[in-house]
Amino acid sequence: RRRVERAEELFARAQANHLWCQTGGREGRPAVFDKEDLRPLAGRLRGLRLSAMSAKGAIMVGLDLTGAHLQGAQMDGADLRGVRLRDADARGARLADANLTKADLRGAIFAPLPLSATRQTAASFERAHVRYVTAQGADMVDVILDGADLRGCDFTGARLAGASVRDVQLHATLGFDLARAAA
Repeated sequence: RRRVERAEELFARAQANHLWCQTGGREGRPAVFDKEDLRPLAGRLRGLRLSAMSAKGAIMVGLDLTGAHLQGAQMDGADLRGVRLRDADARGARLADANLTKADLRGAIFAPLPLSATRQTAASFERAHVRYVTAQGADMVDVILDGADLRGCDFTGARLAGASVRDVQLHATLGFDLARAAA
């Protein structure tokens, strides 16, 4: 019973974030899920507008965030193993030190998020565990991958121009050309 109540409270926060995005900030507010266990939400976040949410250190294993709006989301240190971010818009999202092992990033957008006419913020996977991820067709232009473990990933057809790739681990990675990514 307590677990169900907790799930409803977390979902209400997500809905308030969605409303905040829909109303241009006039109603609702960005959700804070720092260190929360979001697994009870399973597929309920699919397609929601969760821009600017904070889920630092959150447990998000296996969540379905297909088509979600995650622009500027803070997910540093989050456990995102097996998460589905297919076709999500995560421009400027922070995923430093996160665990995305076996995540589905196909068609997701991790390009820079424009902040003004002259400023933008890049998505970051610094030091993240991105092993065995499927990222075919993902837009990862200018993404920061410094220190990330990309072993066993499939980046076939992904856009990686301008990616920062210092000290990445690339063993058995498909579709990732260091020269092309850094160009």
